[in-house]
Amino acid sequence: EDDPRPRKGRTRERPGGCDQICRAARARADRCVEEDYRTFGKESLIVMIMTSSVHAVDVLRQQFGAAVQENVSLAPYTSARIGGPVDVLVTVKSAAEFAAAMQLLWEHELPYHVLGGGSNVLVSDKGVRGVVVLNKAKETLFETGDSPTVKCEAVVVLSNLANRCASKGLAGLEWAATVPGTVGGAVYGNAGAFGGDISGNLMYAELLTKNG
Repeated sequence: EDDPRPRKGRTRERPGGCDQICRAARARADRCVEEDYRTFGKESLIVMIMTSSVHAVDVLRQQFGAAVQENVSLAPYTSARIGGPVDVLVTVKSAAEFAAAMQLLWEHELPYHVLGGGSNVLVSDKGVRGVVVLNKAKETLFETGDSPTVKCEAVVVLSNLANRCASKGLAGLEWAATVPGTVGGAVYGNAGAFGGDISGNLMYAELLTKNG
């Protein structure tokens, strides 16, 4: 009869441990792929993916030209510097361009992801299927007077903004001087440090939806 105690150099796998969870996740993924193969056939799946990507390139290049690229590694666009290729990458540099790109994607029902500064994002080495919209909208407007305010686009780096405010004699964002990430990410997650947070500074945010 086998000795239930762990032998030297070998550890017992505990129920619900990481190995079991990983194997279960891979098994579920394999089952999904097998079901798709049975439903559509492998060749049909490949055609569906390729057709979607080609259609996305055609649609986006009509408006964004050279800002649309194919089979681009996402590693340079994340803080972790890892990640495989995306089928189609479209780079936008303003809120207006971002809105135009999103309206095209919604109108043509194309699969997409949005990537900003790339903090707290891990991209699989297998890459991303569909379209990634790389948002580089960073315009900033300082309004002085009795009630000074700052208006900025989503991908402005939060720590940079805090230091720019300080250089102009504007107080309130001191807590963010060393906080990584973008303003958009900070608003989404209510980033905070040293007793302050973005909710204490935010006056309003403009959001983009399918309806405008």
